Amino acid sequence: MSGRARTISVLIGDSQRSTQDGQALNGELVVRFGTTGDTCGQGSDVTDAPYTSDLDPASVTTRSELTALLQQVHVRADKPSLRTLVAKTRHTQTPLSKTALSDMLRGARFPRKTVMVAFLRACGVPADQIEPWIRAWDKISSRESRPAETGESEHLGQEIDRLQAESDRLQADNDRLQAGNDRLRLKLAEIDRRSIWSFPDNSRITLVSYRLPPDLRPPYADPTHQNYERLSGLADLDTLTDIYGEVSKYNPASEAIIMAAQDLTWREVKSHLVLIGGLTWKTVIPWFSQNFPIPIEAEDPFERGAIVVRNPDGGEREFKSRPVGDGRVEDVGFFARGKNPEEPLLTLTICGGVTTRGVLGAAKCFIDLEMRDRNEAYLKQRFPEGSTYCVVMRVQVVHQDVRIPDLSKEDDRFFEWCDSWAESTRDVSELR
Repeated sequence: MSGRARTISVLIGDSQRSTQDGQALNGELVVRFGTTGDTCGQGSDVTDAPYTSDLDPASVTTRSELTALLQQVHVRADKPSLRTLVAKTRHTQTPLSKTALSDMLRGARFPRKTVMVAFLRACGVPADQIEPWIRAWDKISSRESRPAETGESEHLGQEIDRLQAESDRLQADNDRLQAGNDRLRLKLAEIDRRSIWSFPDNSRITLVSYRLPPDLRPPYADPTHQNYERLSGLADLDTLTDIYGEVSKYNPASEAIIMAAQDLTWREVKSHLVLIGGLTWKTVIPWFSQNFPIPIEAEDPFERGAIVVRNPDGGEREFKSRPVGDGRVEDVGFFARGKNPEEPLLTLTICGGVTTRGVLGAAKCFIDLEMRDRNEAYLKQRFPEGSTYCVVMRVQVVHQDVRIPDLSKEDDRFFEWCDSWAESTRDVSELR
């Protein structure tokens, strides 16, 4: 906007006439809008104070007229929110409250003089233009038989405003704290259910899968292939990637790595181990100087077509994968958790199965959004904390889609064992 006066066109009846800003047209007041910078031109001395020179507080005689002028100031100051006005006056002699501001701008209550002045200053009205507003307030207060606030009544009013402003501040602080508490509650709830894939901070976590023989690997598993993918030669990739996602999500302060069982070193053995697949379990066993006591046979379940459970007297029971018709297969998976035989303060976890779908079903028991909480709750109430245990489960496959076992249902559990149970010495044929 230039420093020259603007021309405003006003339509009256059927004719259009023009006038300069601030002049009257046929008795009608031409109202200016905008800040001083809008109406007075730009320059180093221009501020963002609202233009109020055309507002005449001396002409008002009633509360409603004063309210209308105060509303004009609010509009011309770009309608700052009540929260903004409260923040601007928080550390002044007269801190405003949202209640006092709202009542004033709505005309619900005649404002205290100090409240009106603080509002005008917060809206950017220059100090040398506030005196007419004070005289207008005094005139209306006197005409309505309300004495000007002086002495003790003035002090009392200021104290009321201060307490109201403090109440607003405390309410805002309380809202922020409540929001923080809600976030913390959600975070604690999330942490509380991480009973399977959560490990202590700064842990080393190793996910181990079996490297397939050369004739079963895809071409891009060869490091010399142009599209080489390092993990493509590993078995149970679906389960591996699902578990890696969970471990990474719940352990941001820890290191999680993926290795082939054939490449394992002593450093990885002495970490939190997660073994994926029966062949992995068979390959890793020689690293342990002590026995991992679960009664599940460490062999290739796919080769035998079954998960084999043994008891101390040499008896055994097979849980076989079998087709049940209509595109359905009843596969078998197992989940085991206990102390790492080489580092008792760390853990050993095994997800196994007769086929890849059995392995995936055992892992998804504790990954699937709908089933994980129920299955983890079952483990917590069934097996003592710190014990070594295993569960052999039914994994139903319908048209290649794995149905997640519900361990709280007896039909989905074939066999359970825990090192702290006295009945673990019984023949497994007596156990479901």
